[in-house]
Amino acid sequence: MDIKDVIEAFNVNTISPILLFQASKPLLDKASSPKWMTVSSGAASITRLEQHNASFVTAYGVSKAALDFFTV
Repeated sequence: MDIKDVIEAFNVNTISPILLFQASKPLLDKASSPKWMTVSSGAASITRLEQHNASFVTAYGVSKAALDFFTV
């Protein structure tokens, strides 16, 4: 796994959504029924790597797993 791929995947799939959430948080705080959603994939599942054939997308998978952790 090339570290450049990991950095790019984290910037796109983890850091950017966190920044977007931080920018939206004041609006969510004012909403009567606030909702925040992110989009993940099977590649983020640690226990189902083989089922999703995700071992070849390691940088993507770890960045999506980090996003899932943040979202929860």
